[in-house]
Amino acid sequence: MDEKEGYDFFTIKEINEESLTVKNTLKEKSKVEKIVSNIGNIDRICFVACGTSYHASIVGKYLIEDLIAIPTEVLIASEFKHSAKTLTKNTLSIFLSQSGETADTLKALKIANRFSKTLSIVNVENSSLAREADYNINTSAGSEIGIAATKSYLSQLICIYLFVAYLTKDKNEKNGIKEFNRIMDSLDNLQEFIEGILPKEEEIKEIAKKYKNAQNFFFLGRGLSYPTAMEGSLKLKEISYIHAEAYAGGEFRHGPIALIEKGVPVVVVIPKDEDYEDSLSILKEVKSIGGDVIAIASCNDTAIKSESDEVICLNEKIDPIISPLTYVVPLQLLAFHICLTKGLDPDNPKNLTKCVAND
Repeated sequence: MDEKEGYDFFTIKEINEESLTVKNTLKEKSKVEKIVSNIGNIDRICFVACGTSYHASIVGKYLIEDLIAIPTEVLIASEFKHSAKTLTKNTLSIFLSQSGETADTLKALKIANRFSKTLSIVNVENSSLAREADYNINTSAGSEIGIAATKSYLSQLICIYLFVAYLTKDKNEKNGIKEFNRIMDSLDNLQEFIEGILPKEEEIKEIAKKYKNAQNFFFLGRGLSYPTAMEGSLKLKEISYIHAEAYAGGEFRHGPIALIEKGVPVVVVIPKDEDYEDSLSILKEVKSIGGDVIAIASCNDTAIKSESDEVICLNEKIDPIISPLTYVVPLQLLAFHICLTKGLDPDNPKNLTKCVAND
């Protein structure tokens, strides 16, 4: 029987367990290395997922295409059948699921097994998805009771990073070792970085109080920060019932910016990466037309502090390549505390279940 162990809700307990999740999931290193060494020639990768797992998959796509140049797609599990005829024996279809029992994902796996190699990344080791895929990586997040995925999302991302690191080392002769070491060194410091984020909960509570009555939220990010923005938006919708939308920073100018007016909160995920200047430009534009900017940024970023209404700053030593693993934590805390200030139950949001087992 899972207990709250002094916490009022499982959701916040599980966010606080993310540091331990890092430690446990990194124990999968040798298994992931073995899978990569056995998987053989692949010239295309398809991630297949739903919801939160879909956002983790987009991170995987960006990493693989940038570091290894293998064409990679992210497909919604319920729509996968429409792409099945493009699969080949050199395609690797990667299936992500917390429960391993999601109906749409299992249906997609049965199709993929007929045409391609398959790999599952699952939090339940003896689940249907884990048993039926050619290869399986266990996310090792432990039991997750809260409906909104938190620590299981982080563990999925860690598994993706491990897979990409070993694949980079295996497939990219020129820069493979360099990028492999960069990712692995960053993962080795991840537990410490997350432990440094959790004490920011009190300042995030104050931001939550300020914006609890907002009718709309927008989340913006570029590159690896885009799926982080998507995940932050989803968390807010799931447990606070506030309308929230996420956009790639550049795409925001193509219509949605018309919705910004005085007091509308816009969360900008803005690590100091190669997209920083472009992200800063849209942040300034949002501020100039009256939006309230909530920035998730590096603590040594003085420009952001002067341009934002609120800043949640993270350790400047965090390598931008692992920003999806760190910058998502304050977004989880923000959604949780807005939920509480509205008097809602974060563990049991209406109309949602932990595993979508039926159509």
